[in-house]
Amino acid sequence: MRSFFYPKLAITNITKNSRFYYPYILTCIATIAMFYVMAMIASNDGLSQMPGHGSLTSILGFGTTIVGIFSVIFLLYTNSFLIKR
Repeated sequence: MRSFFYPKLAITNITKNSRFYYPYILTCIATIAMFYVMAMIASNDGLSQMPGHGSLTSILGFGTTIVGIFSVIFLLYTNSFLIKR
């Protein structure tokens, strides 16, 4: 079997079913980017120089946790929707 058989099969499938796959791929990218932005803001070293940095760090850490939970739920939901199609 050729070594490029499976990647070519995957690309063909994505192009034929682009109506379903492109929104899924964009949703995955946007959700993961939103989580990483929150995580990078929460772990920024510049927060320690701000007044009230303790509560700000706690709130951003809590927000990162909430965004992470919603990201997992949303990604699982969109994945199950794609699998059913």
